[in-house]
Amino acid sequence: NYTTYASYLGDRYQAHLLLSLDHQKQAENGGIINDNYIKHPESITENYSSSEITTMLSQQWNRNDHQHIFLTHRYNVGFTRQVPMTEAEKEAKRFAIKSQKENEAREAKERARKEAKRNGMEFDEEEYEEELRRQASMGRPDSTATVAPADTTWMKDEYVPVTSFIHTAKFDNYERLYQAYQAPTDYYAQEYYTVGRYQGDSIYDKTRHYELKNTLAVAMLEGFNKWVKTGLKIFAAHDLRHFSMPDAEGGFRHFSEQALSIGGQLSKTEGRTLHYNVTGEFGIVGDDAGEVNVDATADVNFRLLGDTVKLAASGFFHHGSAPFYIRHYQSRHYWWDDDLSQVTHTRIEGLFALQRTKTRLRVAYDNLQNYAYLATSYTVADDYRRTANALYARQTSDNISLFTAQLMQDFRLGPLNLEAVVTYQKTSHDDILPVPQLNVYGNLYLRFKIARVLKCDFGADIRWFTKYNAPEYVPGIGQYAVQENADARIEIGNYPIVNVYANFHLKQTRFFVMMSHVNESDGGNMFLVPHYPINGRVLRLGVSWNFYN
Repeated sequence: NYTTYASYLGDRYQAHLLLSLDHQKQAENGGIINDNYIKHPESITENYSSSEITTMLSQQWNRNDHQHIFLTHRYNVGFTRQVPMTEAEKEAKRFAIKSQKENEAREAKERARKEAKRNGMEFDEEEYEEELRRQASMGRPDSTATVAPADTTWMKDEYVPVTSFIHTAKFDNYERLYQAYQAPTDYYAQEYYTVGRYQGDSIYDKTRHYELKNTLAVAMLEGFNKWVKTGLKIFAAHDLRHFSMPDAEGGFRHFSEQALSIGGQLSKTEGRTLHYNVTGEFGIVGDDAGEVNVDATADVNFRLLGDTVKLAASGFFHHGSAPFYIRHYQSRHYWWDDDLSQVTHTRIEGLFALQRTKTRLRVAYDNLQNYAYLATSYTVADDYRRTANALYARQTSDNISLFTAQLMQDFRLGPLNLEAVVTYQKTSHDDILPVPQLNVYGNLYLRFKIARVLKCDFGADIRWFTKYNAPEYVPGIGQYAVQENADARIEIGNYPIVNVYANFHLKQTRFFVMMSHVNESDGGNMFLVPHYPINGRVLRLGVSWNFYN
């Protein structure tokens, strides 16, 4: 991975540039063949170690390469006004004036020394200093003195932007390769082509995608005078998207999409009591015509019984096309080309927070119409191998709802700290949008200092969630898909994962020691994804060193 960035910040012109290159190679094993090696090890007759548990796949990889360029720049139009300096600025100016005065005094003494030498006289430093003190006592400062103005008159020029003209350009380029030297017999349900770079039981599926998006905006900035409490922005965006996927003849099939959208934003971010942000974007021309995206947030902060209370609300309404790869996808073993209806996703969310007690309660409700998703199915053979693997793009006409309630609470008693998060979720269609009903996280630790400089955290954290039919990982596309094996769905969950750790922080250096999954035991449901057990007990060490002073 490589990232570089640059910026220029002036009163009138500002610019930010980001360049990023990323490469990822991931070996795929398809999960273990028989989950009983983990769930019921007593049923396995032979002796084995974790590295000897057989997996479905071997010699298969997902390779991802992507490049990103992001540029945003603006020109500000405004006015200059005089404002009082801050105390820090006044202190810095006093120091500068004092330093200037000392430099001028040294230069004046050096000039007097040279003048005496030219006149053939000996420079009397004591007499020179005495003359300076005499002039000061008579209220006649010499030419080297610099008088500091009174603090009340210290002002500075401040440029106040009123309107900004903004251009943002974003280019993203993605390339993904799924490469396999061999595939198990009958592992896939379908085969859509046999030509190309690899033949037989080998796979060479390459997809490419790039996107170029330009946005022009005009913004009236918030707070340029006391009567303007709201920021206003209008914008227009053009989006060019291109996709390439294998075809049945050994070449590539290309797709191109273009879209033009307009939108606006109304926001208030300054002040301590009320903040809000409303953004709307509407597709008017091209492949995104008719799409509507509205996002809104608001919060109110006030004092109550000696504490600061925060009430926040957020929500969005998104109506648009399903993601491209759910509408169209082509590879050797997975293929669909569907004309899907537009998806509507609505969310309403509220947050109640107490600053002093560090209590936060979040409640959210999601509703989805024409939800589009990926689903997978396979056949389990007598030897537990999964054959006839298939992947589909699905869309349901049912309304799907998801309710979420989350309580976050932090406690502190001297050096003892506890961070706790409890999340409850309820879905109306757990066969399409599966989630665990209850999810619990806790982090208990001691925080203290050694010799007043070494910061230390000693503690343990735990994660636990109820059982549910979690989505399966599909190596062929590197994504997750809902289980469609009605008679053989895999449940995971109801298993705690405990880590113990020690963190240390000394100036710019951080280092840690962790024993992860310290509660490993035989017979546990040690899965976060079906057929992919988590690592057993592992000792981890790490260090982070920031090279700045």
